[in-house]
Amino acid sequence: MPSRIVGYNVPWWRERAVVIDLSQTFDAVTHPAALDLLRRDVASLAAYFSRHGVTADVDRALTDLDASGRKFARQWSR
Repeated sequence: MPSRIVGYNVPWWRERAVVIDLSQTFDAVTHPAALDLLRRDVASLAAYFSRHGVTADVDRALTDLDASGRKFARQWSR
């Protein structure tokens, strides 16, 4: 999973969005902040594309990605 994804790294190709440029990645299942980072990136992408006239529903995207939290490591409480 990319550590920070931005809109210009998600071109539209063959009727779907494709993520490119994954130079900085981490394990999306075991990283303790994976779910928070995914939520941040989905919200960031939605904001980016809305500025270009594309409607994006962050909650639906997270549901479609099955980002409920049960697949991700939990953050440690300090």
